[in-house]
Amino acid sequence: MPKDFPIRYEVKGDSQFPLDMLRYDRAWPESEEDCREISSSLIGSYIGMHSNRKITLSSHKEPTIERWESFLWKVRRL
Repeated sequence: MPKDFPIRYEVKGDSQFPLDMLRYDRAWPESEEDCREISSSLIGSYIGMHSNRKITLSSHKEPTIERWESFLWKVRRL
């Protein structure tokens, strides 16, 4: 069931951002900087090129941690 207030969490990874996770978790980036990090990961990024990329997201539902991890991205609740 969706929450009335957003849940904030950080995702961290070295690979291309799994863009479909925004739809899957009904999430959105919190800032312009987070949007830039997502975009830069999609443009010619390779694993290890930008190690420890961190992106803060918000959603009205809990993140699907196992699915994020299947894309090699870690989730940390804020």
